[in-house]
Amino acid sequence: MASIGKKEFAKKDMNFFSEFAASSQAVARIMGYMIIGGIVVAALLVTLAIVQFIRWGVIKTEVKYYDQLFQSADYANLQVEAEELAKKAETNNRYAYIISAIRAEADKETGVKFQIIDEINNHIPSSTVLTGYSIDKGTLKITGEAHTYYAMTQVAHMLNGYNFFTNVNVAEKRWDPSEDMDENDMALNFINAKYEFEITANLDAQYCVSIMSVAADGSILSLDDSQMYDSGAPYEKDHVAQIEISGQKYDLTSISINGIAISDEDLQSVISADKFAMHVTADAEIILQYTPQATTTEEEA
Repeated sequence: MASIGKKEFAKKDMNFFSEFAASSQAVARIMGYMIIGGIVVAALLVTLAIVQFIRWGVIKTEVKYYDQLFQSADYANLQVEAEELAKKAETNNRYAYIISAIRAEADKETGVKFQIIDEINNHIPSSTVLTGYSIDKGTLKITGEAHTYYAMTQVAHMLNGYNFFTNVNVAEKRWDPSEDMDENDMALNFINAKYEFEITANLDAQYCVSIMSVAADGSILSLDDSQMYDSGAPYEKDHVAQIEISGQKYDLTSISINGIAISDEDLQSVISADKFAMHVTADAEIILQYTPQATTTEEEA
């Protein structure tokens, strides 16, 4: 049996200690990295905690500030001012409606009124006396007296020939002075009779279209300027199905024209097309009524 010498034992011992030292150094390096990583993680956690603490302190300070603000006299005054402004807005809203109505009426009538007066003054027969004149809601009314039947019909014929009017009608009443006078006075009266008449005619120049959007309580959301249109002309208004006023969205729920609501079927057609359209055949006051959309809370979302 072969024997192992002392030199071979010494060589094996050296290799063992070299490998052990190298392994110990590797473990030491790994432990060092772990310690450094733990320190970094701990530092990050401490930093995050400090940031959250500072943020919590800032939020607490802001909450305290707003709590004091809402309880202060200045904020109470702001609430009073807000209520006053709301009342003023309601008043201004009502005034806007009245002014719009006046303006629409003026647009309908004032533009042709003076031309009509000039036309009548230039063509009235000398045997006719006008005792009254008015234009109200697109209808002209003239009252007067004439010494002959043909004099008042001449006035009516003149209006018929004027492009501003249609449906000219004459209502007359013949007055015979012999029915109310003594026979002796009749000898001095050289006029045998006179006619009292009233002429009416419809204004047929252009028609006035006014449109407004209102809430369910009647408050005005928006008001368009009145526009004049020829008879039979198309009128359109886009983007009517939904509107947004001051961040609040509204849905169209009804449409009325001169106080008469359109049918549900026509309303749904308007909403689907997102457009209201009509042909102008008369003065039209269009009211679009809207209902506010329900707001969605964060919890529901």
